[in-house]
Amino acid sequence: MNDPVAYAPDGGSVVVADGPELLAYRSDGAPAWKVFTDGILTGVDVTFEQVITVDSDGRVVWWNRGNGARIDDTTLQAVPTDLKVSSDGVLAVLCSEGVWILRHGSPPRFIAVQGATAMSWGPNSGSLGVGTGAGTFAAIDPVSGVAWGTVSLGAGVAGCAWSVLGEWVVTAGTQLALVQGDGAEIARVLPDEGPLGRVACSADGIIVAAITAMHVAVFELNQLSRVGELQFRRALTDVVFGPGHHLAIGLDDGDATMVEVVAGTPSRTEPHPGRGRNTWRMDNKVERDRLRGAVARHRAGGEPIARWVGPQEDNKAKEGSGCWQSAATVGCVTLLMTALCSGLIGLAYYLQQQGYF
Repeated sequence: MNDPVAYAPDGGSVVVADGPELLAYRSDGAPAWKVFTDGILTGVDVTFEQVITVDSDGRVVWWNRGNGARIDDTTLQAVPTDLKVSSDGVLAVLCSEGVWILRHGSPPRFIAVQGATAMSWGPNSGSLGVGTGAGTFAAIDPVSGVAWGTVSLGAGVAGCAWSVLGEWVVTAGTQLALVQGDGAEIARVLPDEGPLGRVACSADGIIVAAITAMHVAVFELNQLSRVGELQFRRALTDVVFGPGHHLAIGLDDGDATMVEVVAGTPSRTEPHPGRGRNTWRMDNKVERDRLRGAVARHRAGGEPIARWVGPQEDNKAKEGSGCWQSAATVGCVTLLMTALCSGLIGLAYYLQQQGYF
């Protein structure tokens, strides 16, 4: 099942594909607009101004984000399985033979990667991560089409995403792997976490969400650990982060759940006119304290986020000790001044007796 979901970078729109239907929602889940497309949608993404889709016939279409008006289209000689738009507006369309790269109004270019199953843009459109069913992952220069580095993960790659911390997040079999930015080496691995599917990474690079069966596993990359899961009783189709820590989770039949992962506050899409309203439940099993701690450590640059303050009793004892020290100092000064004054008086008496004055 491949009914993709997209979350606008400003958080103002969530877009869901359901077969040939393209369903747009406002940030609160209320219906905005919908259109019937010419084919079965296999990829969707959204920018500040446009929604871009690709269908199983290779048709790429640009839509007006505000009202769903069709802007333009082009057709690729491929059977696409996914679509991603970089932060600077370049499209990457995935098919089993490789990746098509195109800008609106420019001719497409093709990068051959046999058996490609997952892809993600890196920083802007300067790097492209592509995984294969044979278990390899490569970081590719989109201009030359040459891989900077390639690693083998031992299982077919199901998803990949870029973390702004400088690593690729890759799901392969039952493992979550972090791969160096140049693709030359596996940096860290969490084994036996799956089977894991499509994956997404938050805007700050700290939180990762990956589909596993009817759950969404949630990880933090500060210490590379699993911090819980979001549990459903429906088939899940896609997972994608919007701004901050806002996550959209696609479900079958064109529905979606949105949740602010750290705060735990959820919302859902409501049906468009003519579509039935489905009900479902999300059980939030995320350890939010651990997640908040990871985010706080990241914001502190990895430095300790608190300092030790002794118990109140210790502080009181220190205060009492300070009082005794002050009293002793005052006493010593008083004795010294008394002795000095007595000496001066004695000297004056002696001199008077000797007739000096």
